[in-house]
Amino acid sequence: MTSSPARLKDFRQKISWREIEQSECFWKRLLAGCVEEDLDMPITSQAWKGDLTSSLCSLKGNGTAELVAREPLVLCGVQLPKILFDTFSCYDLEFSTNGKDGESYLTGNSLGTLRGSIPQLLAIERTLLNFMQRLSGIATYAAEFVKVTKPEKVGLLDTRKTTPGLRILEKYATACGGSFNHRMGLFDRALIKDNHLAAAGIKDLNSLVNFLLAAREQAKEKID
Repeated sequence: MTSSPARLKDFRQKISWREIEQSECFWKRLLAGCVEEDLDMPITSQAWKGDLTSSLCSLKGNGTAELVAREPLVLCGVQLPKILFDTFSCYDLEFSTNGKDGESYLTGNSLGTLRGSIPQLLAIERTLLNFMQRLSGIATYAAEFVKVTKPEKVGLLDTRKTTPGLRILEKYATACGGSFNHRMGLFDRALIKDNHLAAAGIKDLNSLVNFLLAAREQAKEKID
């Protein structure tokens, strides 16, 4: 009976939502851009006043908006509303849900309910949906691959091929779908690929072996 590789546990890592919440600088940059992009207003303003349509329609009062699955999915992003409310200065809004990231939902299932100022609801709903739809889509797609690999006792690893600026979120989404997170960037794990071999001029087996041995020695020195 063969044992598992000693370093296998190092590849079975998953990002938690707590790690995302602790990325304060990341959230400030990303969501400030969302405010300015959609409402053309600085993050310090009451963002919902930048919704021209709601202003022209003289929409007032309070209301509710329900998030409903339009197709089967693996949910990802139920923690986002509160962070978006704070960023958009929509302090009169509340979000309630029994949903959990990583759980599967069928068409027509309720994912949560937004309550509060109608102008604020209309100002924030597109940004919220853009994030949750994208992340749930990634989680759902990852789950499809995990269904294939898991019975074969193969763990699925994600890559750095992410949307610029959204890496930590998209990697969290793959984890919600059952994947494991590989390296976050170029800084935290070595991965020698064909472009490295091409840059080093590796053209035959002998040069490849020497190249890899040299790289391993370098890694030992840096780790030690």
